[in-house]
Amino acid sequence: MQNSLQAVLEQKKKKLDTELPTWNQRKEEWIKKVDNLYSLIKNWMEPLANHHYLKLSYSDISISEEWLGQYHLKKWRLFFLIMRKSN
Repeated sequence: MQNSLQAVLEQKKKKLDTELPTWNQRKEEWIKKVDNLYSLIKNWMEPLANHHYLKLSYSDISISEEWLGQYHLKKWRLFFLIMRKSN
């Protein structure tokens, strides 16, 4: 029983070890795509921000996933400015 369990675990470990580089590559590609998306959004919204119609803000966040480990991304926030009537 112990030998068969050990064999199964060894097989799973080998599979994970061979898949890890693929997951890391996918993670890096995904991070780049997110950064590219944010760059596009910034380019679209920047003229409006320059006219004070909205405000873009971001902060760094840490994400931890079982398969990908820990990595960092930017968390973007978009604030639309609301004009209030003066009394």
